[in-house]
Amino acid sequence: MFAMASRHPNGAFCIKEHRLVMAEHIGRPLTSKEVVHHKLESEGGAGDTNDNRIENLVLFPDHATHMKHHKALRRALKAKAALEGRAG
Repeated sequence: MFAMASRHPNGAFCIKEHRLVMAEHIGRPLTSKEVVHHKLESEGGAGDTNDNRIENLVLFPDHATHMKHHKALRRALKAKAALEGRAG
């Protein structure tokens, strides 16, 4: 989802809404390397990447750090599934 961002500090006209929400929250424009992650997308939620409330957003400094987060979540979900499988 895109938002009209004429108020965005870097002068962008159209920007992804989650990036605009995060930039406004931290009080500065995001760098091109920064990644805004939707929590519900990967943490067992409904996967709604249109939920751009600040409570559902996390800022990562770069793509590599974002991917490490996803890898850790996958490991945790696999471990949880294995434990639940043994308990059942």
